[in-house]
Amino acid sequence: MNYSEQFGIPQPAAPRGRDNDPPIYLLCDTLKKHVHEQYTEHCAQSENRALKYKTFCKVWKNCVSHIRIASPRDDVCATCERIRTEITYAVTEPDKIAAAEKLRNHNLDAVKEREL
Repeated sequence: MNYSEQFGIPQPAAPRGRDNDPPIYLLCDTLKKHVHEQYTEHCAQSENRALKYKTFCKVWKNCVSHIRIASPRDDVCATCERIRTEITYAVTEPDKIAAAEKLRNHNLDAVKEREL
């Protein structure tokens, strides 16, 4: 839970048709193995026993199933999604090229923003 509070991206509401907790997405490059390693280190520092990896995964699935690791497809902003839709629905070749160029420019801007 602490890891998701620090690194997670909470969603505003649960998906339609579900009354459970809104999902919290961890970045797509996150691995449960790495989260477990950090958990184990924290337990060692606080002199508590740590769960083995397999048990850790079972507890994650049963107790905090709303914390998920985003797939690379989920890990995009709304602008990227909108531009991808434009590319999909573009009919003419110049429209497709223009939309692809718009996506390329948006990605380059995002890279520059992350560097700052």
